[in-house]
Amino acid sequence: MTEGSKELQELIDGLMALSCKIAKHLKDGFQWHDIPNLMREFQEDKEFSEIMKKAFSGISMVPVEVKNLGVSDGVALSVSVIPWVQKLIDELK
Repeated sequence: MTEGSKELQELIDGLMALSCKIAKHLKDGFQWHDIPNLMREFQEDKEFSEIMKKAFSGISMVPVEVKNLGVSDGVALSVSVIPWVQKLIDELK
């Protein structure tokens, strides 16, 4: 990843982290108690909070980064999702 896709990478990381949290709580189907449990986990997980802060702090730069995205950055961003996909699969087990 180059500096030119930093904000986009952080946004992807944030969305994938959010997806993993949601998948963990909803893998057995939606239950009303999932909402407060999910909210509590959002608040208590400091690593998740940091990922989300980074994800949305520079979000206004994402359209510019996408517009200027080169092939190598696109490939790097795609590859960076692989560990997240594995984590998402693990959360759904």
